[in-house]
Amino acid sequence: MVCLGLAERDGRHLFNSVVLIDTTGEVLLRHRKVNVLSELMSPSYAAGTGASASVVDTRFGPIALLICADTFEDEVVAQVASRQPSLVLVPYGWASPANTWPDHGTSLHGWIKATARRCGAPVVGTDSTGKMLAGPWQGYVLGGQSAVSDASGQLLGVLADRRSEMRIVTVPLRRGGG
Repeated sequence: MVCLGLAERDGRHLFNSVVLIDTTGEVLLRHRKVNVLSELMSPSYAAGTGASASVVDTRFGPIALLICADTFEDEVVAQVASRQPSLVLVPYGWASPANTWPDHGTSLHGWIKATARRCGAPVVGTDSTGKMLAGPWQGYVLGGQSAVSDASGQLLGVLADRRSEMRIVTVPLRRGGG
């Protein structure tokens, strides 16, 4: 399976979305970001309708999708937690001025660990690398440091700071959502 973050246009609305696609190419789940932080985006994304439907049963157990600032909202995380996911996947846009890295990455890890503890499930939090070239965040750096946390909030792996890296991390899953 693959999980992809993307900008999605639906009619006249633009959404910050994430999709989970199975091995046959079928879209199993789409989540539209709820906590859009409109003051930080130009043009602003439209908000999704909630996270209670952002969990899908898979052969690995229930998998949940959230996006970045959704993890800042207790109610959004609680909606996902109530569905007892086996795994939570979260693409982040963790950008900050260049002089704040690598320390800025530790705050990303804090959100990943806290979300894992609140959901009672492992969380894979990913961040891109590179520089924002336009908009309100122009010049900010996406610093990587993607991380994986187990359900207790213990980090199982952290990827490279400000450069690409791919790694296989074994994640203990709670099967069947229970």
